[in-house]
Amino acid sequence: MFFSAKLIFPVFAAFSIAATAFASPAVAPVGVADIAKRQSTDVVNDLQSFQSTVTPLIDQLSQAAATGSNTDSSFNQLTSAFTDSTNHFKGKKPGVIADVDVVIVVDVVVDIVLKLVVVISKFPLLDVFLNGKVDVFLSAWLSALEVLHPGIGPKVGKGIPTAGLSIFALLKLVLSAKVLAIVDILGIVVL
Repeated sequence: MFFSAKLIFPVFAAFSIAATAFASPAVAPVGVADIAKRQSTDVVNDLQSFQSTVTPLIDQLSQAAATGSNTDSSFNQLTSAFTDSTNHFKGKKPGVIADVDVVIVVDVVVDIVLKLVVVISKFPLLDVFLNGKVDVFLSAWLSALEVLHPGIGPKVGKGIPTAGLSIFALLKLVLSAKVLAIVDILGIVVL
């Protein structure tokens, strides 16, 4: 017979070794929960990085307002930073912020929003154009975060102290107040 047992057994043994070696994964597969946690951590890191970028810009705007110097450059940089961050977060997968990271996200967002609103309140109330621009880019940014974790806007709204809420009402930041679900608290008339 052409195929002998001496030839067939070694061939089967070689194929079984090769099949085992090539079919075995070198690294254990990453679970869906691990991927979601990593994405949530990425969002938190991105948000904290944004905070470290925006805080000096807000400080520059505050100093410019206090000294009465030109604020156009600082304000344009701040607007650009918020717009870039909004676009960055819009590119993320919806619902990516894990429940365990919500507290961190809310704390960072409340800090950024309060610093921004306090600085804007230092400008004359008649500067409606400035207030309108801030309301537009702030509400867009908050809306992008709302997509990443539905319900985070109202949680941020609850995290803002009463003094901060009164500034929202004074500046008539209606779009941002809607995202934060604080329109009823403020008594702002929304058309």
